[in-house]
Amino acid sequence: MNKKIMLVLAAISLCVPVFADNNINSTTPVVRSIKIQILAGKPERREKLEKMALKMIRCKQGKPFSDTALLASIELLKQTSQFSQIDVPDQNWDAAFIDIVFRLTPTTLIRDIKVKGSFPVFKEDVINVTDYTVGNSFNKNSLEKNIKSIEALYKKNGYIDPIVKINPEQTGELELAILISVEKKEFLKINKIEFHGNKNFADTRLKMKMKSYELPIFLWSKGERSIQEDIEKDMKKLLTFYRKKGFAEVVIKHHLERNDQAATIGIIINIDEGPRYRITFSGNHQFLTYTLKKDLILSTKGNSNDFELKKSLRNIKKRYEQAGYKDCRVNFTAKNIEEAGSRIRDIHIIIEENTRYLVRSSIIKGSESINEKELKKELLTLEKAFLYDGPFVDNKFHDDTKAVESYYINQGFVDTKVTGNIFWDKKNEAGIVYGDVIFSVNEGYQKTITKVSFQGLPDQFEKDLGQIIEIRPGKPFVKSLVQKDRMAILSYLAEKGYIYAKVEAHVKPETEKETCSIEFHIDKNTHVTAAGVWTFGNFRTKDSVLLRHNIITDDESVSLNKFFELQKNIRNINSIEKAEFKLLGIKENYDQVFFIADVEEKKPYFLEASLGYDTARDTYFSVSLGDKNFMGMNRELFLGAEISGIGYETILGIKDFDFLSQYILTQLSVYASQEELKNQGFGSRKYGSELSFEKEFFRYLKLGTSFNLESREQYPVSTSKGVDSEIYVTRGIATITPFLTWSTVDSFIKPTEGFYFNASAGYNKDVLENLDNFIKYRAKAKYYFQAFPKLVLAFQGMYGFIQNIGTDSRLPDDQLFFLGGISDVRGFGENELFIDSLGDPAGGKTQIAGTIEARIDLGMNFELPVFLDAGSLKDTGIEGINEKFKFTVGTGIRYMTPLGPVGLLYGYKLNPDDNEDSGQFHFSIGYTF
Repeated sequence: MNKKIMLVLAAISLCVPVFADNNINSTTPVVRSIKIQILAGKPERREKLEKMALKMIRCKQGKPFSDTALLASIELLKQTSQFSQIDVPDQNWDAAFIDIVFRLTPTTLIRDIKVKGSFPVFKEDVINVTDYTVGNSFNKNSLEKNIKSIEALYKKNGYIDPIVKINPEQTGELELAILISVEKKEFLKINKIEFHGNKNFADTRLKMKMKSYELPIFLWSKGERSIQEDIEKDMKKLLTFYRKKGFAEVVIKHHLERNDQAATIGIIINIDEGPRYRITFSGNHQFLTYTLKKDLILSTKGNSNDFELKKSLRNIKKRYEQAGYKDCRVNFTAKNIEEAGSRIRDIHIIIEENTRYLVRSSIIKGSESINEKELKKELLTLEKAFLYDGPFVDNKFHDDTKAVESYYINQGFVDTKVTGNIFWDKKNEAGIVYGDVIFSVNEGYQKTITKVSFQGLPDQFEKDLGQIIEIRPGKPFVKSLVQKDRMAILSYLAEKGYIYAKVEAHVKPETEKETCSIEFHIDKNTHVTAAGVWTFGNFRTKDSVLLRHNIITDDESVSLNKFFELQKNIRNINSIEKAEFKLLGIKENYDQVFFIADVEEKKPYFLEASLGYDTARDTYFSVSLGDKNFMGMNRELFLGAEISGIGYETILGIKDFDFLSQYILTQLSVYASQEELKNQGFGSRKYGSELSFEKEFFRYLKLGTSFNLESREQYPVSTSKGVDSEIYVTRGIATITPFLTWSTVDSFIKPTEGFYFNASAGYNKDVLENLDNFIKYRAKAKYYFQAFPKLVLAFQGMYGFIQNIGTDSRLPDDQLFFLGGISDVRGFGENELFIDSLGDPAGGKTQIAGTIEARIDLGMNFELPVFLDAGSLKDTGIEGINEKFKFTVGTGIRYMTPLGPVGLLYGYKLNPDDNEDSGQFHFSIGYTF
């Protein structure tokens, strides 16, 4: 027996079991005990691996030893990828009892990957070309391969002879960090771009289309770095440019002149422009030329040997056929001419529309068992109706006969035959022929199920399946439903732990051809139980967090649906970057399977800083730092601060992304701020704490509530406004604000489509004074629509209302609504939509504002916005203020960066008050909405 085991085990990599050379005893020894020895690693990892290994051992204590079971155990352990060596020591095989010992050496894990000197290549791109993943095992044999992969990446990015070093650095027991160091050295600079054969477009214009071209606007410009991928893309851009300009036969080839000594490369581009195509149409009365040009593919695919031209003509013919012109003919003539020294190919597309065939009526005869209205829903050949001409299309007509037959088959009918006939009138003066379409049905007969039975199932299973399957005694026999029910039975059995079950459906004919019975022959096969869920790669995140929503229980029936749910839940954990899952034992048809999750955590610590300017805040600097996985509990601890031209704000808080295991986002924070908004005669100091809850319902809807306790003080910054000094006392405000958000917006950096809506109602109670007793309602809606590839229309509407619920009708100014500025009505200064008689901005208890903006893509990352803004404040309580709507129009320029647009806008007032300026410039980073 020992020789047999040795031969098999010798073929298994990473495993070095050793057995004695004793003679084989005719009596099989009994396994007295099974011991697991984890030879290295941290205590927590050893404990987890020992528990998992004990579960995976196929040899059973008290049972006869089996070499097959031993080999299966070793193979399972190997599939976990958690052991670098598996050793089974020698045994006395002549003994009646044996003690099996597994000596397992865990793999060395990658705890971190650091990349030095990667720029301008992203660190993630460097890591992605290697086989290193945080949390996975380190393989020292792949070192050279990974170095070559990184070097190849940098050579593709234009570097001549990069030097890459990879140094594993021990960070703990069987844990290390991978240090990747890149010395890029000299890169190939593009010192020239030459064009040959370009007669219609200047070199400079073509160069401006290329990413490989660097404008020589600075004295130190030495040429763009040569990137192979960019050069290939540039050639495609030039090809697209020429085709769009009508040069359908253009051929562009390039070659590179490389000088390693000078570290330069030249791009030589040879262009055979071919003739410029000029396409005209005649004979097209039904469709506009603009419509037919959409069927031409020359501007995107080119035209080689007129293949694409002929395909375009087929597209046009198909359009006509779909409109009822089945005799339409589409031809073309081509003529090569010269104009002003340029070659022109005049293509004239000649359309002979001929007779149009329309359906006057469409009826179905012979359908005695099925209502004709139901059958007509299956037809595509329909009579004229409102906004529908009723064109007759040959292929649709033939498809309709098959559609009606299929409908009958799905109702259990056999030998159904459907034929179609058309009775045409004479052509009228408008060149139209009307026809009556008649579908004649020979229904055949309907086969009914008399009995449904299950072979090989317990009674309880039969009772459950009787409720699950769709076929029933007395119902029509439908072949597709039988197959569907077969899959439903397999799914049911899999959820009961019979994942290897086999189901066959047998249709039994009976004496009368109109009836049959269905028998499902079921082989349940082995009942499979779960042997545990094991997670690896989580250095900080606790197992209890990863498995918080796990409902897979040990030794209970396996459920694949529960496994899929587990995958979704782990991937949704905020601290997890990615996760891969394995199901061990299923390939071998074992009666126990093991669920393995290999996760990669996000880097926990973060430090972010930004410096910028906009017209609302002037210069600002913000910084935030924190831990995204505080104490390994999937909670984020953060500290943020911002200082700007209008004040400062600091916040310290903690987020729980799965509060009470209900996927409720909870945030508790304390904050302090002081702000003096632009153009206002007062400022505010705030100190407080906030607790908020938010949960996602459905796909787009979020509901939440925030609780806020705040000390707020309004103070004067000028003496021009002589208001009651009671307004400037310190107030203690308790606020409860329920809110909802609905969003289908595709991107918040550069939105192009979708709808956004947010509404809230904040109940405020002043616990110290009698000033802040009100309910503040807010609503904001945005809509984005991409009208054309280079045009996005953006709409925004805002509404706010304050309902006073206190005895004092006064409200502090810092609770009122103000409009004007970059975020709402552009063209006005910040908060200066309305100005009182003292020259100070006026606030109101009601705000209404809206915006329409067209965003036009100019190319080269530039965007032209054109906007119309409107807004008004109501209930200002100030005499002499006309609370009319004020309108502005404007435009500007935005430059798109990877982080969003940077824009300079100008708003022009359409109905300014007397002594008001005509408009205002605004600068912003990011979209204003």
